[in-house]
This record gives sequence, structure tokens and C-alpha cells, in this order.
Amino acid sequence: MTKVVRYELILISALHFLLVVAFILHWPVADILWPFPGATPLTFSFVASILAFAAALTLWSAASKNYGALTGMGLFYVTVFASVSIFAFQLIGSGSIPNLTPFRIACVLGTLLGIGLILWGIRFPLDRKVAMPSVVRWSFLGFALVLTIASALLILKVPNVIPWKITPEISVIIGLVYFGSAAHFAYGLLRPS
Repeated sequence: MTKVVRYELILISALHFLLVVAFILHWPVADILWPFPGATPLTFSFVASILAFAAALTLWSAASKNYGALTGMGLFYVTVFASVSIFAFQLIGSGSIPNLTPFRIACVLGTLLGIGLILWGIRFPLDRKVAMPSVVRWSFLGFALVLTIASALLILKVPNVIPWKITPEISVIIGLVYFGSAAHFAYGLLRPS
């Protein structure tokens, strides 16, 4: 069973990396999965960087067989995709974005993937051969705090939090991604390894 899941994780990572290329090169699938008007090349680069982060961590966990690390990645997925799903479904009545269905489906699938990663990863111990250095622990705390503050400002649609022009909808989504990142770092503080 572990071998099958390992190959599935490698496949999921490969699909993520393919989406990274799609967003960087702005292939039509990127517009289908990100239908928000006002998206700039920097917005697409941001989405690509988040996908690359998820792909790299998932691939590392599969390649190193350190499946316990998948719990933190799953927490990131659930925190981001569940909250963004709720936001996307709240936009149904607004009519400002014509076709959010593929985006909503991707968010629901991301949430389910996150739940699966948590349920799979929590069964495995973390590799604790090397203790987390104190500078890394303090960095994680700093990242979690800064990301939480930035997340709150973006969700509240405060302008000029990030260095490019975004719409209020994109501001909320990026804020929710920052919140998921803050949760990921906080989890790293709670289970240092």
C-alpha cells in the first residue's frame, strides 16, 4: 500500500509541476482554473510559486519516504482550499465572475487531497534524528506571525499589502493562501523536526 501511495504522490507532484508551467507560461488552462478578472502576470507567478511549493514538498516526502511530513502539507491544503472553496461558493450570487465552476471543483479536490494527506501522514512518525535548530524555530515563529498579519490585511481588502495591483477577490484569496502558509509554519513549531 505504501508503494502505491508513494507513486500517487509522485504523480500528484508531477501534475502540480505541470500546472506551474501552465501558470508561468499563461496557458489557456491557467485562465480556466483562475477565472478572476484583473489577474496580472505577477498574480499568475504567485499561483505558480504556491503550486511549486506544494509539489516540491510532496515530492520530497515521497522520494525520502518521510511520510510524516505530509501532515503539514495536508494542513496547508485543507486550510487554503477549504477556506477558498467557501469564498468561491459565496461569490455565486455576485455574478462578477462568469465561470467559477472549474475553480470551485479544483478547490474541493484540493481540500480532499489535503484531508487524504493528513490522514495518511499522521500515521507515520517524523524523522527526529536531527533537532530543529533554534534559528529555524524562531524563523518559523516570525513567518507565522508576519503571514498571519498580512493574511488579515488582505482578507480585509486593505490596499497595497502586496506590491502589485489586485482586485478585492484576489486579495481575499491571496490572504487565505497566506493564512494556510501561516498554519503550515505554526504546525512546524508544534511538531519540530
